[in-house]
Amino acid sequence: YICPSRCQSSGINAEYGVLSRAFFVGSHRVGPIWTGDNHASWEHLQMSIPMLLSLNVAGYPFVGADVGGFFGNPNTELLTRWYQAAIFQPFLRGHAHIDTRRREPWLFGEEVTANIRSALVLRYQLLPYIYTQFYKASVDNTPVIRPLWYDYTTDTSLYENQHEFMLGDGLLSSPVLASGESSHAVTLPGSKGSTVWYNFYTFARQDPGIVHIPVKMSKQWYQRRVR
Repeated sequence: YICPSRCQSSGINAEYGVLSRAFFVGSHRVGPIWTGDNHASWEHLQMSIPMLLSLNVAGYPFVGADVGGFFGNPNTELLTRWYQAAIFQPFLRGHAHIDTRRREPWLFGEEVTANIRSALVLRYQLLPYIYTQFYKASVDNTPVIRPLWYDYTTDTSLYENQHEFMLGDGLLSSPVLASGESSHAVTLPGSKGSTVWYNFYTFARQDPGIVHIPVKMSKQWYQRRVR
């Protein structure tokens, strides 16, 4: 963390916060939380989604997991998919153990670099929207990310859905969480006539239901909602 007294004595006007994985009630007021030392595996990528959703619903909005896993060495598919999933999560950070191999996005060839760059550019494009969700969280404790059932409490079929989530109330993220997928099922909750979804990339209108989308390494699947 940045020590405020050191900054002040050096003439630096800077904000500060504490990044922690050991926290207690009220810790959300002083900085972000990350999920600790995870592993470079598809299983840990999958587990990160319900962990972060649980923390947000419990009142900890600024949370994230180590992209790519702290221990181990992710292959390029896992690393790319992890970045694509993490750009819609509140706290985004690539972090690894000192004994792991270097994994900067530009070390794996132009295709991998381009795919990860595309994800990070989208993150920057969405920053005004993401900042708005943090403002809402500061005012009324609305989660920055939330499970699908948070907005559709009467739909019991969503209670077990732990792999998709909403960023705010307008964007749905359905990350690819398994290796080698050729088709990805996206759950669009709501009822026809009251909820309309739009494909994030094509703006094609889609009614609520389960949509099967061909998988590409260059894209992650997000949907815009209009209620």
